[in-house]
Amino acid sequence: MKMARLTSVPSTCSQSQIAARKTLKLHIKRIRDREYSKLRALVPSVADKKKVSKVEVIEEAVRYIEELQDALLERFREKHGSHGDELAEETMKNFVMQLMPESPKSSSLVNFEKRQSRPSFLVMKRRKGSH
Repeated sequence: MKMARLTSVPSTCSQSQIAARKTLKLHIKRIRDREYSKLRALVPSVADKKKVSKVEVIEEAVRYIEELQDALLERFREKHGSHGDELAEETMKNFVMQLMPESPKSSSLVNFEKRQSRPSFLVMKRRKGSH
């Protein structure tokens, strides 16, 4: 009786193709791990911790971005008074538009964002905070 081989690699692949796939997977994993390390180093709340999951790094990065955004909005309020919120949102919208890629794949997203009165990340944050 022959035992079935359980792999995700088609049986038509050569040994060199299988080795190449393993090497590529390992290379991608190393890149991903390096990028998580870079992100972790930028987020003060997790930068010095010994063990932090990737999920925690991302959650803390989002919190840190929100803190920076709140600090920026507060500076606009202090500098521009009651018009600070409108000016800050317009400035952030322009900044986000400059960061968005101009590629055919992302054009529908870019067009969606450009039609909004506020960047979508601001709208989403306000909805979360209002509950």
